[in-house]
Amino acid sequence: MHIHEGDSQKVVPELLKSLTQPALFWLDAGYYGWAGLQGDKQRLTSELEAILQDQRYQHLILMDDARGLNGQNGSPTVPQIKRQIEAEFPGRRVEVKYDILRVTRE
Repeated sequence: MHIHEGDSQKVVPELLKSLTQPALFWLDAGYYGWAGLQGDKQRLTSELEAILQDQRYQHLILMDDARGLNGQNGSPTVPQIKRQIEAEFPGRRVEVKYDILRVTRE
């Protein structure tokens, strides 16, 4: 196991280059500010796009705190994320269960 530290918008693309098989990514959606803190609103989009654009593998993506993806504080909604991913990346399915947004293969 390796722990990578740094700005995820830079670390995730570099990490993807080093992979030799599909991976599980656990993303934290909790930066949109519902805990009173405001983070970088582009981070989620950047992370998702980098992972989904990896043409070599179809990685599994889990994202906690799906309840916070509600359109408030600049966050997208789950239906918006679902529509975008399923339209741009055919063969992917987006669902929420137990407050975890999951992006899997169909």
